[in-house]
Amino acid sequence: MTGKIYMSFSEVEKDTKLRAFSNEPELRQALVEALKEEAGEYCKKDLAEYVFRPMLERVLRERRRGDIIFSNVVIEVENPGGDLSQGRKQLHTYMNDLKSRIKELVIHGVVTNGIDAEYYVLDDDHPRLRKTGSLSDVMSNLLTIFCSQKIPIITSEELLSIIGV
Repeated sequence: MTGKIYMSFSEVEKDTKLRAFSNEPELRQALVEALKEEAGEYCKKDLAEYVFRPMLERVLRERRRGDIIFSNVVIEVENPGGDLSQGRKQLHTYMNDLKSRIKELVIHGVVTNGIDAEYYVLDDDHPRLRKTGSLSDVMSNLLTIFCSQKIPIITSEELLSIIGV
């Protein structure tokens, strides 16, 4: 790992192009750090500080596979600079799984390799591609939409991380 704290998606993109990440967990860590920082740009300050960042801190503590899951958002992280096709299939599966638990909500999903990204929305039976492009562009679009809506608390773990118990 680079040991660097990532302040933006463009920094993650740049370092992915420079091959600074040797594997998916390193890229995942950098992406979560960038999410925490960029949240303040797209969400109201209190929302970013007291809701969004605690959710992401929990994601970092959870050492799951390459996935980042918070609220009604799923992000599938692929190998740095790698092919998105396998991750796209996994993302759609994870989105459908989450949708089966929280039927009334729209599920947002992104698959990325640190350079390229695809943003999907699931509000019925099949994920629909909403945007494709660079990591910075796609994540900016996702955060603009996510932060403009009411942020749902999906799990008890999210609620506990927010209230600090």
